[in-house]
This record gives sequence, structure tokens and C-alpha cells, in this order.
Amino acid sequence: MSRTVEGQESFLRNQAVDIATFLVMFAHEQRIPLAEGTRGGIALVGWSLGSLLTHAVVAHLDALPYDVLSDLEKYFHTMVCHGRHILSSSTFGMTNSATDVSGIFIGIPWPPSLSMEYWSETDVEKRFKLFYEWVAGHFLHKNATSGSIDDLEFYKSTDKPHSMHELSPGELAELTSAETFGGSDTLLVAMQLDVFKATTRRAIFDPALAEKFLPNLRVRYMCGGTSPNVIVWTLHELRKCLADPKPIYGPDAEKARDVKFKFQTEGNHFIFWDEPEVALEQYIAAINLSK
Repeated sequence: MSRTVEGQESFLRNQAVDIATFLVMFAHEQRIPLAEGTRGGIALVGWSLGSLLTHAVVAHLDALPYDVLSDLEKYFHTMVCHGRHILSSSTFGMTNSATDVSGIFIGIPWPPSLSMEYWSETDVEKRFKLFYEWVAGHFLHKNATSGSIDDLEFYKSTDKPHSMHELSPGELAELTSAETFGGSDTLLVAMQLDVFKATTRRAIFDPALAEKFLPNLRVRYMCGGTSPNVIVWTLHELRKCLADPKPIYGPDAEKARDVKFKFQTEGNHFIFWDEPEVALEQYIAAINLSK
């Protein structure tokens, strides 16, 4: 992947076109009903790092071929982002201009009280194990919905077993990849800060794009009540940006889409694994969120 802003934006734009083209093809082949409000159609869910690509789809609707765009607007009614990380590239053992100060996808500063020194492990396998134990843990926050950083537990997860704890080492290895964690995932996380800012700005803070391309598209953000600290905190910070996005996203930025947030009181970052029925209920609630 290119290390330039232009090359990285081009990568995300190409990914957006591929995903949108697939969605249209899938809708046709599976005979999905056309969207009527939030009934039928397509709700595109991006989980964790995957939310970068769901954002890319919305950010680059203007790059779609006419036939893909005209079909997509008949189906695509909601984008849902489930948990947006805030990590620096140093988490993955790399450095760039945003190291230790950037919020991935958003561009906000690190929480002042947050230290991620335990991610300085240089061995990829060991660092992957530490990351898994953190991201799949259950954190007992004082209040995950208040928006106050003082109500979040930043370091110690509960004694509740991590998600996927029941898997044998062999089974876990079949579902995960430390090599990818230290490879292609690193390249995505290590994109330049301006690329993340531009993607988010184009997706939800660009009135001209929103008015011209899928103006009725709904954007929903959600996270579990026992998810890792920074996931909860990041969504609260993004919600604050809705009132005044200009300091981060530039003088022309303003809320341009129907954006809402759903802070769950239960479930960690892997709730779809631990409690799939509850996770489905949460996704439906987020999609139908109207207040």
C-alpha cells in the first residue's frame, strides 16, 4: 500500500467501489426487497477495523459507476459502525506522523490519562496475544453512557472469561492470524491521519456530497457497555463533533447526514460471539434508532 495520502485515499476509494458493486450484485442475486424506510434493502455493518471500509463506501459514493450508484440507492438505507477503535500506529509496532496522538478514523487526541505502554512488545505473536486479551475482555465501567472519561475503566477487565475463551489454541489459530495482525492490518492502521480525517469528513460532514449522493442514508454508531475503554470513549468524542466538527474536520465541515449513537449497557466488543441473539437485537435497535 502506498505511504502517500493520495495513494491511501485511492486504495480506500477502490475498496469502496468493490464493496458497493458487491452489495448491488448480492441484492440482485438474493432478490432482496427494495428498501422501504428500514425495511428490506441493505444495512451495511462495519465492526471494529471494518468500520473504516463502511465509512469509505459512504465517503466515496461519488466514485461509483452510474449503474452501481443508481441500484445502490434503491437498497442501501443504513450504515452501522459497531465499535470504532482509537489506536496509534505504535500499537502495531510502527510509527508515522500520527504516532501516539492520533485517533484512528477520527483524528482526535489520545485520552490524557491513557497509557498503552504494554503494547510496546516487539514480538508480534506476544503483542497479538496481549491485544486479543484486551479487545476481547469485559470492562466494568462506572457508566458507559455518561460521556465522561472518569466513568470508564481504562486498564483492568473483569474476571469474566474473554470472548472465545472456550476455543482450543488450534481452533483460535484457525480464526485469527498474528501474521495479518502484524501485516495488512498494520498497513490499514498506519494510514496517514489526514486520510482518516478526510474519510470521516466526506462520510458525515460534507453537505454537498450528502445532498447529492444518498441524502436519506442513515448513519448509526454503537458499542457495548463492557467494551474496551477507548472504543466507548471514541464514540462519545465523535458525538461531540456533531455539534462542532470544524476544529477537527475543517472550516467547511458540518453535520450532513442523519447520524445517531447507541451506547449499549451490556455486551463487550465480541457480543456477537458471546450472545448472538442479543447482538442481533442490538443491531436492529441501532438500525431503527430514530431519537
